[in-house]
Amino acid sequence: MSLLAVGINHKTAPIHIRERLSFSSSEMVEAYSTVREQMGLSEMVMLSTCNRTEIYLCHAQPEPLLKWWASEKGLTLDELENYAYIHEDRAAIEHLMKVASGIDSLVMGEPQVFGQLKKAYQQSQELGGVGKVLSKWFEQTFSTAKQIRTDTEVGKDPVSVAYAAICLARQIFASIDKLKICIVGAGDTSQLVVEHLKGIGAQNIVVVNRTYERAVSLAESFGGRATPWDLLDSVIVESDMVISSTLATEPVVKYNMLKSLLSKRRHKPLLIIDLAVPRDIEPRVSDFEEVFLYTLDDLEGIISENKEKRHQAVTEAEKIIHHEASKYLAWYRNHAALSVVVKYRSQVEKIREDSLSEALRAIDNGQDEKSVLKWLAHDLTNKWMHKPTIQLKDAIMNEDTDTVDAICQLFEINIEE
Repeated sequence: MSLLAVGINHKTAPIHIRERLSFSSSEMVEAYSTVREQMGLSEMVMLSTCNRTEIYLCHAQPEPLLKWWASEKGLTLDELENYAYIHEDRAAIEHLMKVASGIDSLVMGEPQVFGQLKKAYQQSQELGGVGKVLSKWFEQTFSTAKQIRTDTEVGKDPVSVAYAAICLARQIFASIDKLKICIVGAGDTSQLVVEHLKGIGAQNIVVVNRTYERAVSLAESFGGRATPWDLLDSVIVESDMVISSTLATEPVVKYNMLKSLLSKRRHKPLLIIDLAVPRDIEPRVSDFEEVFLYTLDDLEGIISENKEKRHQAVTEAEKIIHHEASKYLAWYRNHAALSVVVKYRSQVEKIREDSLSEALRAIDNGQDEKSVLKWLAHDLTNKWMHKPTIQLKDAIMNEDTDTVDAICQLFEINIEE
């Protein structure tokens, strides 16, 4: 069995593919049941965010998972393989640690993914998808990510996609303090957006969310205003900038909806930043001359400078990751070896018990003890040697020298003597 990390992210797949291959919370619950049943998995964790969808598991082969994923999302296996990556054993361990520490993120060092990964892990725990192997893997990953944030500059002045969005806004608008800003959604990303906006002097912020109570809670945290979902149109009419990050499966701002609002706005310029996957804003709205639409993929250029600044921090972080991955890999290999030894010992003990029971019955029935002992020794030898002998003969017939060498090494056989 191998440790596997299978997924797609902002480096390998454009946003429309990431949308198509993502999983909502309810879809993940169903996927846990389906995949584990079809593949015979006891352990699996699924992560699906704006910038990545990844599945972490312990299994012999990744192909069954890829076939299920492609089928589930209406792609061919070849199409999925164009965008997917597979990390195995050490590479999988190190990859997860890079994800958790933020050094594999769109914005280097962003802390949001750590919380998202913890939630994914906790969800899997609740669904019975975490056993000894993944528990140890994830706990060591979380510990490593915390160490990296403490001991390197990766965690210094942390930035996020939300921060990159604010950088974009500052490039477009001379000043932020007088802007009328509409925040659509009240989740973690919206919280970060608001924090950054307040940090650069934004004064007029309105939060709109399907669950009004959550909008109120977020607005009260910074002294802003909350508006019911059915008044989103009127808020957009009054806004200079809209930043959207919801969990909706369909666009919340559509072409025809915005078309009817632009005349009411007297065709004033409108900046819209879509931080959601699947996208909250219908792409066609960028056809309007007065609308400036940016998505997650558009933020890549804005944050490239940040990546350069953090190059040294990444080098230091990777040294920590390599060390911690080695520790976990040593534990995993020992655990896997111990599991094989336990299963092998169980098989041998069953053979012993069966043969011993038969020998004792023979003695109880009056057979000569010396004869029974000779039979017992012969019977145990035959049974213990039966399967290795078949495997050795098959390997020799098939010219499988690796298996022959392994058997010779296992039983300390010197074939040259």
